[in-house]
This record gives sequence, structure tokens and C-alpha cells, in this order.
Amino acid sequence: MTKIGQIIIFAIVFLFSLSFGTVSSQIDSVKSELSKVRKQIDNLSAAEKDISSQIDGMDKQISLLNSLLDMFQRRIDSLNMAISALSDSAESQREEWLAHSDELKKVLCEMYVSGEVPQWELFFVADDVNSLSEALVYFGALADARNKKISASKTAFDKYSGTVKILQASRDSAQIVRAQKRTAKDSLYAANIQRKAKLQKIRGSKEEFVKLVARLSSSLKNLENMLAVERTKGGKFSKMKGHLPCPLGKKCAIAMKFGTVRDEKYGTYFSNPGVEIASKSGQKVFAVADGKVANIIWLEGYRNVVIVKHDGGYYTIYGNLDKVSVSSGEKISAGTAIGKVSGNSWLQDKPTLHFEVRHGKNKENPAVWMGSV
Repeated sequence: MTKIGQIIIFAIVFLFSLSFGTVSSQIDSVKSELSKVRKQIDNLSAAEKDISSQIDGMDKQISLLNSLLDMFQRRIDSLNMAISALSDSAESQREEWLAHSDELKKVLCEMYVSGEVPQWELFFVADDVNSLSEALVYFGALADARNKKISASKTAFDKYSGTVKILQASRDSAQIVRAQKRTAKDSLYAANIQRKAKLQKIRGSKEEFVKLVARLSSSLKNLENMLAVERTKGGKFSKMKGHLPCPLGKKCAIAMKFGTVRDEKYGTYFSNPGVEIASKSGQKVFAVADGKVANIIWLEGYRNVVIVKHDGGYYTIYGNLDKVSVSSGEKISAGTAIGKVSGNSWLQDKPTLHFEVRHGKNKENPAVWMGSV
């Protein structure tokens, strides 16, 4: 292996060790948060009340488990990359060790054929001073070569065996992480079933359903309180009315309209400040215009919510997200991936994206703003 190849391999292993530590720390943090959420769910379930809070806890649990699965996969990918680099390095070092061993055998054979003559005997067997000098140099060179080859062979073997140990440890770690990922996946599956059962229980009772709608309304009020009142006229964003792209990157299908919505089963009413856009679980969500991420919050009933501020005091709001790929305070452009849609919302049997357009605190109909519905 060339020196450049060795440097590249050790750089990969070094970077892997750094990322491994970071991901491990993140995993520990998520596991700790997951433990707290599970305790909250258990306490609420034991009390057999406040089903909406139980579902919110399950939403958090599912979101954390999805994050955990992503982290496990990142760790597995890092381990696989390190294992590949270490395997190449180990094979190269093995070849180097065998080459040194072969050279050592040749030197030892040559010494055996020549015979080991003590240096003092050379004074008696040499024909003259020149022959004596040549013999001393020859046997000295052989002995020196032997010692160097022994040292080189040992160094190569130690390097090879050390790499093999690291390689085996990495393979063992990968096996453990895969097992952890399987466990997290099973937990996620169980959590989704549990959440579905709780939602069905709520939808089967008018009293519980009314409570759930009230919780959603309260959540949306909390969201509104986070928005600034000031508004201005003009600006780049205001000119996009009727031309905003769909935040899912294609033509939008509205699953729940803007404004007052009547539930057909119970005849209850719900004021929707935005629209629910039909989507798929895990589908990417994109910013509809340039702006700045004003806030990222967890909102009961809407999971992760990203609030983007635009010029003129306008906001676009993206809710029911499972994964968020932007940071608070980050400047983003139209088309920037914001996150991914989560599973079913509280009021929908299928995954939807909650999307709002606001001018200050004022609610605007997103369907009027979008040209792709």
C-alpha cells in the first residue's frame, strides 16, 4: 500500500472515531429523553384519563424512536466504512509482513549456506589482509541485514495484528448496533399500534373527541402567540400570492380545508388556521419561499412545527413533521428541505402536512396563495 493510501485509510478511521463519539452522545441523549416520555405515558395510562396527553406522549415517543433509528443507521454506515478501510489496510499490512518474512528467510538461508564463522577464526583462514577485510564486511553485512529484516518483519506483524484487533472490534460493534436498531424498530411498531388504538378510542366517544378538538385549538392558540403582530405592505413575499409552490414539491391535494370545518360524525366544529395537505409518511417538505427559521417547536397535536418568517411580516408554518432538517435562526431559500412528514395526524386517518400562511397573527388561506392546488 502506498503512503498516500495509508494516510487516507487512517484519516477515515480517525474521522470515524470522532463521528462515532458524537453519534453515541446523541443516542444517549435521545434514550434518556425516551425514558422520560415512556414514564409520562405510563403514569397517564395508569390514571386512565387525559387520553389526548397520552397520544401526545406517544407522538413524542414515535418521533424519538425515529430519530434513534436514524442515529443507529448513521453509526452502522460509519462502522461499515471503517470496516472496509480497515480490511484493506489489514490485507496490505499482511502482504507487507509476508514480504518481510520472505526476505528474512532469504538472508537466513544465505547465512546458513555461508556458514557461521567466528570473526577470530577469519584471521587464520584469510589469505591476506584484503581477504580478511572483505570477509569481515560480508559477514557483518549479513548479520546487519538479518537484524534489520527481523525488526521489519516484527514491526509489520505487530501493525497487522493491531489492525486486525481493531477490525474485529468494529465488526462486533456493528453487530451490537444492528441488534439495537432491531429493538428500536420493534418498539416503534408497538408504539404506532398503541397510538392507533388510543385514537380509535377517542374517535369512538363524542366526549373524548370534543376534548381532543379543544386541545388542538389550544395548541394553535399557543402557536399564534409566538408570532409577531407587526405587518408591512409590499415586499417580495406578498407578490407571490397565487403563485406559491406546494411545500411537498408537487401539486397539493387538500385533505382538510382552511377555516371552519364540521365533523360529519359528531357535528362538532373546528377552526383550521391552515390546510392539511395529503402526503405520505416520510415525505420531504420544502420551504415555499426565501426566509429565516423563526422557531422550531413541539406542538401538541402537530408534533414538530417549523415557523419560517418572510419579508413584510409574513410567516409560513409547517406542522406534523417527524424529522426537522433546519435549525432555528437559519436563513433558508425557496426549495430548502425543512423536514419530513410524520404519520397520521389527530384528525386524519392518513399522513398530512399542516401548512399555514400568516400575515402577522392574521390567518390567510394557503389554498389562495398556492398556485398548485
